[in-house]
Amino acid sequence: MSSNSIPRVVITGMGALTALGLDVATTWEGLVAGRSGVATITQFDPSRLTTRIGAEVKGFDSSAVLDRKEQRRNDRHVQFALRGGSSGDGPGRLPARLEGEEAERTGVVIGTGIGGIQTLADQILLMASEGPPACRPS
Repeated sequence: MSSNSIPRVVITGMGALTALGLDVATTWEGLVAGRSGVATITQFDPSRLTTRIGAEVKGFDSSAVLDRKEQRRNDRHVQFALRGGSSGDGPGRLPARLEGEEAERTGVVIGTGIGGIQTLADQILLMASEGPPACRPS
């Protein structure tokens, strides 16, 4: 590539895990139909909050990309990223493993509102009650 040329980026696939669906097509269909993904919160007890509704991802299963042990070790937002990246729509879907130049020339963009908040909260409480040795390094 010459110093005057602009690098090219090609989007070959997309994945989505949203409150409207677990893929791009279902999410888009819900948006176009005007459906809301907001419902009663089920991921935790919201009784102490002033609101009891949220837009949670429902029906999510990360077993296609992580075994049970890894599911326990990885925050839900990490599981979303792994599943979203491996389930990209279209012919450009990522293979299970990239090697060499293909790996060096491939990028993935992940968007998240606030990933890892549950792990952060859990680790703060663990630090307060049991001290630093009990906390996970990640």
